Amino acid sequence: MAWRFIRQLQLHACRPLLMSGGSGRFISTTPIVRITESQVKKDVAIKDKYFDQDIKNKETFLELLEVFKSKNYKTGHIEFIYAALNRMEDYGVEEDLECYKQIIDVMPKGKMMSTNMWLVEFEYFPKHQDCILDVISKMETKRIQPDREMFDLLVSIFGKGASPTKKYLRMMYWLPKLKHVSPWPAPQTRTKDQKEAAVLAVKRMGSVDLESDVTVFYTKDDNLSTEDTWIVSSQSPVQKNLVKYHPENLPMYIDGPHRMHLGRKNVVDYYVLKADMPENRRRRKFRDPDEISYMKIPFFDPPTSDDIIPEFSVHEQRDGIIYAISSMGSSSKECLQSWIRFLQKNGNPKLADATIVFRCGFQEAPSDQLKLPACENEILDENERRQ
Repeated sequence: MAWRFIRQLQLHACRPLLMSGGSGRFISTTPIVRITESQVKKDVAIKDKYFDQDIKNKETFLELLEVFKSKNYKTGHIEFIYAALNRMEDYGVEEDLECYKQIIDVMPKGKMMSTNMWLVEFEYFPKHQDCILDVISKMETKRIQPDREMFDLLVSIFGKGASPTKKYLRMMYWLPKLKHVSPWPAPQTRTKDQKEAAVLAVKRMGSVDLESDVTVFYTKDDNLSTEDTWIVSSQSPVQKNLVKYHPENLPMYIDGPHRMHLGRKNVVDYYVLKADMPENRRRRKFRDPDEISYMKIPFFDPPTSDDIIPEFSVHEQRDGIIYAISSMGSSSKECLQSWIRFLQKNGNPKLADATIVFRCGFQEAPSDQLKLPACENEILDENERRQ
């Protein structure tokens, strides 16, 4: 009913209502002027000209905010804030907490504060509250955790019960929890050293096996390589044992490059050394080890052929057996050959006699056949093998 009453006041011009008690004061019932979306966009475009500067950095951005606050404008705060939000990427401050606090500080203090429950429920100055909510939502999207100073700023503008303040409190409850929920913290900024990002990515992928060993090789240590780059490789003792018992009549494959996003601004390409599942292992169905519906009592049911076959390890997946993974500074065939030679010296002597097939996208001709002189490996291009 209250909202319907407010709606009638907005749509119809009513005469002023005299307050009780004979005070002679009146309640204004002037119709609220509706601002169209096109008018808001036009005003934002006008304010956007403030940010057309030659030098675009954090200092210039903060100086523009201070200039606007020093003018002590009575209107135009919403349009200016939206214009500032739209141009933060141009100034490179979209992840700077100080800039967000200065944007919120543009709002006037005191006059928009919700001092009682009615003002809180009816969202006193709703356009201004929605504007600041958009600012805080952008911070949440960028994973920027606010601080106590922002809370004091919001309370001085809207009060403790307003929607922006409640949004701040929800963020302060959840963001610290979600920030540390992942056991593999990723850098939120672009990593200058690509090798460092590769080590983090390979450690994350290899963590499915706690015994995985992450090793950094350098191609300059390989006498048969002409490149000077690095190779980050991950392999566990279980994977080495799988390589040891790999059937000689089945080839191995190098798949890639696959892509892994590390954080928001780091992308790492990696390769996988794998093979198809042998026929004697393929007959067994993949089952969840925690599922108890198929458990049998060994005293009454004789063991079947499936029970004799050992359980699948974490490296034996539906699409094949994963022997090793790596990320390298160069995605050339020569670098991949160096990786195989390093694996051979690092506890995988059977790779010397294995047939390894590239299933990678290279610029070389598909009929190009390469051989490893030291290991006598036969490395063929997948397109040639299909011929």
